[in-house]
Amino acid sequence: MALRDTRDGNEETSMKLADRIAKFEETDRVAYEIIDAEVIAREKKTEKLRALRLAREKSGNASSN
Repeated sequence: MALRDTRDGNEETSMKLADRIAKFEETDRVAYEIIDAEVIAREKKTEKLRALRLAREKSGNASSN
């Protein structure tokens, strides 16, 4: 396999690099969107569980009085 000299400013090589960079940036963006969605879902779940716990504690305290 022969190695190509890329020092001549070959447009094909530049496009391949640009395509790889674009793919990396898209993958990175999608990954951050997934992470953000997971954080939001976890925070909502935590708020729901906290509200249920507080309601349970409140009803437990009311029945013991």
